Amino acid sequence: MARVLSGEVNPSGHLPLTFPASEAQFVHQALPGGDLPPNSSFTVRYTEGAAVGYKWFDLKGYTPLFAFGQGLSYTTFRMDGLKAQAVEGAGERLTIGFTLANTGAREGKTVGQVYVAAPKSAGWEAPRRLVGFRKLSLSKGQSQTVTLSVDPRLLAVYDEATSEWVIAPGAYEVQLGAASDDIRERVTVTLAAQRFAARQGKTVP
Repeated sequence: MARVLSGEVNPSGHLPLTFPASEAQFVHQALPGGDLPPNSSFTVRYTEGAAVGYKWFDLKGYTPLFAFGQGLSYTTFRMDGLKAQAVEGAGERLTIGFTLANTGAREGKTVGQVYVAAPKSAGWEAPRRLVGFRKLSLSKGQSQTVTLSVDPRLLAVYDEATSEWVIAPGAYEVQLGAASDDIRERVTVTLAAQRFAARQGKTVP
């Protein structure tokens, strides 16, 4: 800790969770079972469904105290050059590229985080999802280009009736940021409708 505080070590961690600004932002403001005797059984109902973490804050429009993905450093970084393309193959696969650059005076690590916001017709549990990230160690003045291929399931909704993943057609916004509340660039990409089997992972004609 002393080495970090003195600047001998450059911290490179990023938050894997969201810190709320108040108790009112918690999904469950009362702890289930907290008033029961030890070893008692009780039921916890996750009424938020899949809208957990940063997705809950997006869904409700809350501003957190510390956002998911946030981190500190003794140097500075630039994130730009965001590009997104739907590449045809076994169905369309979203490919994303961007550049990370160290613009400060010393070596450090940063994490480029990519989020995708879907059209309302997609039926997502929250407005957007984290679809990929890349952590790089960069020396002073160094830059590096990153390419990510997005798992199609991260853009889909599971259809229990047919046991398929379904991607709704439409315009999707790709976001590049240093944290969920620190978005640096945005681009839009249009995706075609897709359905693919859950087990085989193959596109359904």
